[in-house]
Amino acid sequence: MTRKLFMLIATTLFASCLLGLVGCGEAPTMEPTKGSVANESAQSLPLRVTFVDVGKGDCTLIKSGGEAVLIDTGYQNTADDVLAHLKKAGVSRLDAMIITHYDRDHIGGIRTIGEGVDVGAIYLPGYEGGDKNYRSCIKTVKELGVPTQLVTEELSLN
Repeated sequence: MTRKLFMLIATTLFASCLLGLVGCGEAPTMEPTKGSVANESAQSLPLRVTFVDVGKGDCTLIKSGGEAVLIDTGYQNTADDVLAHLKKAGVSRLDAMIITHYDRDHIGGIRTIGEGVDVGAIYLPGYEGGDKNYRSCIKTVKELGVPTQLVTEELSLN
């Protein structure tokens, strides 16, 4: 694994942890814009973070150079929008897809996105769920045939 990809994944995992602390509820005073960038001057930086509105929450695309990581996938009914955004952003391959937890607004688009672009690896929360969402996610990931990694308290990437 290249150092650049390692740094991209490490940054993404850090961002995921922050997202987990904040939660996925709606912000009462902010209206997200589809495909918006928090700071337009970020376009000149080597790292670009785009938040894609998927209704209740966001999914996050992080790009650096030719590498890309997607955090969460939105709902099943917003997956085509996310996929269109990826293609518009020039992403035909995701080096990694990171799922923060098994709520529908985070896992619903896995199949559509996984079939629409090549995915190098899927990082999943390091716990098992007993509900329908968890079972559906695991089944879909297995059907896609993408290598997976459970993220537990400590993850070391080489």
